[in-house]
Amino acid sequence: MSDMADGGGSTLDRLISRNLKAKHTWICPTDVCVFSSATKLAKLISGLSGVTHTGATVAGTENAGTTNAGVANAGMAIRTGESLGGTPISCTDLRAVCRTAHARGEAVVCDNTLATSFGCAAIRLGADIACEDLGHALGDAGAGLIAVSLSADFLAAYPEIGERLDQTAVDHELVLSLTGGYLCWDAKRKKQNDAALVIAEYLVCHPKVARVWYPGLLRDQRDSSRADQSNAEAPNILLGGFGPVVDFELAAGHELAAGHELAAGHELAVVHGLTFAENLHMRAMGKKLVRLCCTEDDAVTQARAVEQALGAL
Repeated sequence: MSDMADGGGSTLDRLISRNLKAKHTWICPTDVCVFSSATKLAKLISGLSGVTHTGATVAGTENAGTTNAGVANAGMAIRTGESLGGTPISCTDLRAVCRTAHARGEAVVCDNTLATSFGCAAIRLGADIACEDLGHALGDAGAGLIAVSLSADFLAAYPEIGERLDQTAVDHELVLSLTGGYLCWDAKRKKQNDAALVIAEYLVCHPKVARVWYPGLLRDQRDSSRADQSNAEAPNILLGGFGPVVDFELAAGHELAAGHELAAGHELAVVHGLTFAENLHMRAMGKKLVRLCCTEDDAVTQARAVEQALGAL
């Protein structure tokens, strides 16, 4: 294992380490290392380090999903969660969660896939382990690969985990070949974030929309004078924007449609016979809740596509 290096010649693992302020990052194939999520990674680390995974969820509140079973059995537990995620979408106050977890002797595994290392320096904010599904940023090139980063303190305490990751990490040349694509991802990510903020603010004012969830909207839409506490720390947690995902709830009298073609989780390709633009990614989360994933295309073009879709309801 080597320390991270600065400069444009950094490989992908070193680049991610630098962004996260981590000690080291490994790029591993999920089919070989048998973990593809923060929860599975926590279980693997539990087995290697002798700690017990509590199954607790990293959330914006201290007591959400917490169990003390792991603490009682091994003196240490592992919490898992996302820096940006959930339904509806929200940003986790990682600093607060990590302070609470560490005070209880727990380690924190942060799934940083949606924000990526460019959008959230999870290790710097207190996480002990951060993981990222590279398929999100790199598409087909990153499919089946996960980046796992450890803080300096955690790696020093559990060097056997680093040794296990050394055994499963992919070839250095493959990591090097992916670095350029990951660097390009940052520019794409910023365009997506910019578009999402514009569309979220547009949806707030739409007569067919009852509520909008987006970390960049720091006010509860039902009461413009009251701060939305679930995302109050988003400007201090997220970097270069607030993510590409906007969730919104349709107002009374408006539903997506009846029938299996718009069941929860299905892509909204057609609404009442109207085909969406190809670059508009909307997903039904129920008959009222809709998830919009913005692209790097022009925000106005995407907003018009959203208006077209809502106009068909």
